[in-house]
Amino acid sequence: MAVPQASAHHGWAEFDTTRAYYLSGELTNVRWGSPHVEVTMRVEKTAVPKGWAGRDLPKDVEEMGTRDTMKATRPYDGGRKELNLVLAPPETLRDWGLDRRLETGESVEAVGFLNREHDDELRPELIYLEDGQAVRQRLLSLPDKPVPPGQSPDSAANSGDQGDTSSSAAEQGDDSSPSNVLVWTVTGAVVVLLVAGGALYVKRRGTGA
Repeated sequence: MAVPQASAHHGWAEFDTTRAYYLSGELTNVRWGSPHVEVTMRVEKTAVPKGWAGRDLPKDVEEMGTRDTMKATRPYDGGRKELNLVLAPPETLRDWGLDRRLETGESVEAVGFLNREHDDELRPELIYLEDGQAVRQRLLSLPDKPVPPGQSPDSAANSGDQGDTSSSAAEQGDDSSPSNVLVWTVTGAVVVLLVAGGALYVKRRGTGA
């Protein structure tokens, strides 16, 4: 596997991995070779298919977070009619189950990330062939986790820090909680008894004088 060469060229850091885009279409050009297979796709469909997040995945990609990528997939909205897709090297694709060359004219579905500087280039994390075969395209961890549509990377990162406001109020001592009401009731009763006992003591002392 030519992984070292692949990671040194077209590394994932070149792509905005916070936004995972879906697109499908016909391949109009295929360059089969190292350091990466590169294909040109005519963008035909961009709407995320029903049931996309639950599709079968290749072996061993669940633990890499590919399922999270599927759940965070959004429609491609870059406006390009054609995109250059950067795939894994030929040897790696063969190891991952693609035992043939891709051909012009066949249709492919992909979920991937746009290049930060070249919006006509997308690197897929996963592709689906016409027969339904899923072929992984990633070995290394992503620089940043994809976020669902409607969320920004900053809001997704901060969402876990807010906590449950209802539970935090209870932890900080909400006076309206049943446990605190009981505490105040008992405390009030003790104060009343102490005051009454003190007054009785003073009265007895005064009578004895």
